[in-house]
Amino acid sequence: MHLTGGYNASKAALSIWAESLEMEARLSGRNPLHVTIVEPGMFDSGMTRKRGLARLLLAPRRAVARRILAGALRGRRALRPPFWFALLTWVVCLSGRDLRFRLFSKLNPGDARQ
Repeated sequence: MHLTGGYNASKAALSIWAESLEMEARLSGRNPLHVTIVEPGMFDSGMTRKRGLARLLLAPRRAVARRILAGALRGRRALRPPFWFALLTWVVCLSGRDLRFRLFSKLNPGDARQ
């Protein structure tokens, strides 16, 4: 979304950094390091407002926390709860930059944050 470039860039950078860290540890031949990358989607928090479409899309934070803990304990390397958000993210990413611009340029960042 517009006006969230720094926030989005920092999330992407941390994700790639974690993958690189794990890859470097594996290549070194020492004890393998397993990194779990957590990229939570939309969930009920102090940063969100429950109005409009968000009322339907926000996942309960306890459910998201349970999914993150369960996945980490199972050794999952990437967690993107809730599932529908991970799926939607992939669809939007594959749709192309022009469609993303048309979709997200209409959103007001204040709708998602307090």
